[in-house]
Amino acid sequence: MDYIRDLGALALASRMKRLVGRLNQDVKAIYAEQAIAFEPLLMPITRLLEAKGTLQANEIATGLGVSQPAVTQMCNKLKKRGLITVHQHSEDHRIRQIALLPEGRELAAALAPIWQEIEKAVAQMMEGADDNLLCALEAFEEQYARKPLSERVLQQLAQRDRTQISIVPYDESLKEAFKRLNCEWIETHFTVEPSDERVLSNPQKYVLEQGGFIYFAQAGSDIVGTYALLRVDAQTYEIAKMAVTATHQQRGIGTALLDHALAQARALGAGRLILYSNTRLAPAINLYFQKGFRVIPKNDYHNERANIKMELLLRR
Repeated sequence: MDYIRDLGALALASRMKRLVGRLNQDVKAIYAEQAIAFEPLLMPITRLLEAKGTLQANEIATGLGVSQPAVTQMCNKLKKRGLITVHQHSEDHRIRQIALLPEGRELAAALAPIWQEIEKAVAQMMEGADDNLLCALEAFEEQYARKPLSERVLQQLAQRDRTQISIVPYDESLKEAFKRLNCEWIETHFTVEPSDERVLSNPQKYVLEQGGFIYFAQAGSDIVGTYALLRVDAQTYEIAKMAVTATHQQRGIGTALLDHALAQARALGAGRLILYSNTRLAPAINLYFQKGFRVIPKNDYHNERANIKMELLLRR
């Protein structure tokens, strides 16, 4: 049983790593049989230097699509073998210029027919595939460059988490959750102030009885986020006391709460939403901009941490 193969796309990286390992071992055996001491992983940089001549380290990194430290490691191995020269640029000593020595070119020439046969053999091995493996690999790499696997998966997880989140209204049994979530968030970034303590300890008096609302994000049986919609006047509401517990951040819950707040404000007939924040919270500020908020002058006192005020006009 080949469990890695049975796992399909989930084990793509493991399967490719296994295949790369097998290919490297085969190429090493080929070199050994031909009595040539050379590492398979040094082939790309050797071919590049052979074709382009003298190159800078950053040019090699770009050409091979690898990091500068990886280029340094390869160059160190080639230099140790006496195959390349590494010298400083005549005008900028920070720049290293790398070129094959005659010994390096001789080795490349000796390896050329072997590389040709390796290329031919690999092409023969791909003939049985329904699709061209190199074309498929190029397409995969192009898609990867547009959006890495990590970004795709994290977005999908965030979307999945959002669909599993329900938004529920305030209930007296959730009073402590309202305070806990907000204190956790505030203490992570700032300091809980007297105005926070006042509202969080008595949300009934300072939010609900003033015409405001409180909602919670619920994941299963767990309350993982919250926000308050404070009534400022007949046309204006303030989004406040929004918090998501640390274990559920980066999952789109803050966005879900904000979207819910916008929908609620529109349902109430509000013409304007405001909020106060801090410019240190770049992800939150960017989210507000994405939703259409704009910065307005902050001429009033809110609390010590608030250094920016934003508004969203719901009616034009």
